[in-house]
Amino acid sequence: MFLPLKNAAMEKLPTPRGEIAYVLTRSRGRRRISITVTHDGRVQVSAPFSTAEKDIQNFLVQKTRWIEKYVARGREQKKIADEQKFKDGGEFLFQGQFYPLKIVPAENSRIRKIDFNGEKWTVEVPTALAGAGREAFIHDRLIEWYRRQAEEILGGIVFQYSRVLNVKPEKITVRTQKRLWGSCNFQKKAINLNWKIILTPPEVRDYVVIHELCHLIHHNHSAVFWNKVAEFVPNFKARRKWLKDNHGYLTLENPGIAGN
Repeated sequence: MFLPLKNAAMEKLPTPRGEIAYVLTRSRGRRRISITVTHDGRVQVSAPFSTAEKDIQNFLVQKTRWIEKYVARGREQKKIADEQKFKDGGEFLFQGQFYPLKIVPAENSRIRKIDFNGEKWTVEVPTALAGAGREAFIHDRLIEWYRRQAEEILGGIVFQYSRVLNVKPEKITVRTQKRLWGSCNFQKKAINLNWKIILTPPEVRDYVVIHELCHLIHHNHSAVFWNKVAEFVPNFKARRKWLKDNHGYLTLENPGIAGN
C-alpha cells in the first residue's frame, strides 16, 4: 500500500479520461512546482509552501497529457510486476533472456539450494511452505543467486571499460538501489551499481557501467557528458528506453511483504 509522505495531502486531478490521484507536498524551501510519476504510476507533486491551490491546479492542467502518458506507462509496468509469479514455471530475466523456474519439493526445512544450468533455475523448496511464504522463499533464493552473479560479473565489466575510458575507479559497490541503475561519487571515485542490471541484455548493462564511468570524467549530465557517453555507446538512447519499457520485469517484488 502506498503511504503519503509526511506533510503531504492526497488530491485529485480531473482529466478527460477520469481523475488522477496525486500526493501534494508543500515545502518552504522549494521555489517551484515539480511533478514526479513513479515507476508504478503514482503521481507526486511538490510545491512551494505559499503557492495558491488554483496555481497548482493550473500547472497540472497544463501538464495533463504528460502526466497521463507516464501514469499509463507506470500502471502497465506495475501490472507486469504483479503478474510475476515465484512458482513452478514462472519466468524471469537473466542477461536479457527469460528462463523458467523449476520447483523441486524438499523435506529439509533449512535447504536453500538453487541451481542454474543455462536453460532454467532449479529451486529446492521445503514441503512445509505454502502460499505467500512459499513464494517469498523462492523470491529470496532467486535474489540471492542474482546478487552473487552480479558481484562476479560486474567487477570484470567495470575493469574492462575502465581501461577503455582510461579512468580508475577506486571503489566498486554492487547494491540494491530503488530508483537508480547506478551512481558515481566523483570525489571518492566510487561507482555504485544496482545488481538488477544483470537481468538486462549485455548491451544495456554495459551502457549503465559506461554511463557511471563517464561521470569520473564529467560529474554532471551536461552536453559534454552525453557526448562522451555517445563515443562509446552511440545508441545509448535506445538502451535507456529498454530500461524504461521493461522496468516491470526488473522489479522482482517480494510476494511475502505487503505493499512492497
